[in-house]
Amino acid sequence: MGSRYDGVGKILFVCDRCLFVPYRYALGDPKNKSKYMGAPTPEQALSGFDDLRCPSCGRKLDLRPRAIEVMSKAEFDARYIDLLFRLVPRSGVSEGVVTSGETVTAPANS
Repeated sequence: MGSRYDGVGKILFVCDRCLFVPYRYALGDPKNKSKYMGAPTPEQALSGFDDLRCPSCGRKLDLRPRAIEVMSKAEFDARYIDLLFRLVPRSGVSEGVVTSGETVTAPANS
């Protein structure tokens, strides 16, 4: 499936309970008009969510990250299926698995 945004990398804010992606920032995306301001702080990125809660599962979103993972695009694509608003780990995903109401089809490895 790969990246849905142009650029050399991405910063994702991810709910650690349900893997919902409430905010994403594409690094080096030429269409991003605010690219000169840099990546937002967690406070800026999540300020629009009521009481800083995940809109999918209701968990309180912490402004201090529980984990920061740095990986190449190839590593990211090998590890996750990016459904735009949700990440699905590829480990254990097989053809036609249903996750949270979404049918996930594992693409053929290229």
